[in-house]
Amino acid sequence: MSSLNHCIKFELDIKDENIVFKDYFYKSIKLQKHKIYEAELIQPACPFCGSLDLLHNGHLIANIHYPTANASWPVIIRLAKQRVKCRDCDHWSMAQSELASKYCSISNASKLKVLSALTEDRSMTSIARENNVSINTVQRVLGNCSHRFIDSYEYLPAHLAFDEFKGVDRQLHFICLDGDSHQVVQILRTRYKKNLLKYFGRFSPQARANVKTVTMDLNFYYQDIVRACFPNAQIVIDRFHMIQMLTRSFNSLRVQVMKTFDKRSRQYQLLKSPWKLYLKKFDELEKAHPRYNWHYKDCLTAQIVIDRFHMIQMLTRSFNSLRVQVMKTFDKRSRQYQLLKSPWKLYLKKYDELEKIHPRYNWHYKDCLTQAQVVTEGINTSTTLENSYNLMQSFIQAVETGNTHELKSLINCQDQIGTLMHKTLLTFKHNLTAVLNGAALPYSNGCLEGFNRKIKQIERTAFGYSNFTNLLTRIRLEEDLYKEKEPNSLLMTA
Repeated sequence: MSSLNHCIKFELDIKDENIVFKDYFYKSIKLQKHKIYEAELIQPACPFCGSLDLLHNGHLIANIHYPTANASWPVIIRLAKQRVKCRDCDHWSMAQSELASKYCSISNASKLKVLSALTEDRSMTSIARENNVSINTVQRVLGNCSHRFIDSYEYLPAHLAFDEFKGVDRQLHFICLDGDSHQVVQILRTRYKKNLLKYFGRFSPQARANVKTVTMDLNFYYQDIVRACFPNAQIVIDRFHMIQMLTRSFNSLRVQVMKTFDKRSRQYQLLKSPWKLYLKKFDELEKAHPRYNWHYKDCLTAQIVIDRFHMIQMLTRSFNSLRVQVMKTFDKRSRQYQLLKSPWKLYLKKYDELEKIHPRYNWHYKDCLTQAQVVTEGINTSTTLENSYNLMQSFIQAVETGNTHELKSLINCQDQIGTLMHKTLLTFKHNLTAVLNGAALPYSNGCLEGFNRKIKQIERTAFGYSNFTNLLTRIRLEEDLYKEKEPNSLLMTA
């Protein structure tokens, strides 16, 4: 019997000396095969006075659900707990063990395994199925961890990042991160100004004076909160939000200019189809390899087009009208007609300037153009669009290089750049110090945007949360800080 007891304890990793295993067998419960282990829990002494003079009075049978490596065969420990009466102090007691909490049929090992799974991006249904427990049990384990995330009001990091995210009932919740360690400082249910002032007002004056920078987007009342709560903090506008606001203004202007042309015109196609090119840096645009023209239905470079009709090329170099005459001698559906009509600009260029290597296809703007040529020709359709594009490119370069003098001159630009772009620059002008700090200082909201992406994935996996406390606890559990296989410190036993 002793050998059997030790083998079962070794297999189940149970170290309680008061548990004695007696038998094991298989049993079908609700049409599912279970492993059943029978054991007795001994009460060695009175828990009140420590006396060994005990009067035994039967057992209480408890079916303890225990984790198993094979989820298709659940494990149940049928534990017989001794009931005793102390002859010295006359107290009744029942044997208790660390195997499971009092009045609970779920083992602490199962709870630890569930809690470990909650630190991963998984649904509660899959966690419950794997550990042979109910979804309500998983929710109770999650709820028992919520009290562990109470923060102290005596310390604040030197660099903070403010933002919000959409959570329970599609409401916006406030989130604050440490700009250096990227750990969550606090997540609040609402982002209202009075709530934020009340929360940060709880911190000691020394903690609030320790904050040096606060990174944020262009939310106006966040700046009021920083000025009211953090006397030594500099406001830093996130670089991404600045460039995003500027490119959106330029994109709206591009659409306005595009709609002034006919939909079948070349200018309309140049401004509509390759819209992504206008939002890229000009230095990153392709300048060497023009794309293929669909008119002559072949993968030809500009050189091949000219070489195949060398005699026509010699005529068109001197007399463009002669090219038209020659073109009219062919049928309009013929290949020769298309080669003379569509790429007519190639015949007016120097032969050495023609692309000779990489033909590519793009049917939108129906010409053999590089990306740089597309953008240049597109912005030349409007002076306002050209000025806005040049300002946007200069602004992005100044932000990346941290050139605050250039940035300040661009914000004070008086060129004809359109109403939307002027409004954007006016917003930057009202927040000039914070915008210049965003370009000069290395801090940004990039860590916060990445963490918000993780929160969205948590909500997507669970198909949304209706309880803010559960969402907050799950977010904190899935932080890298709590990525432990057995997070014993987070488990609260009843």
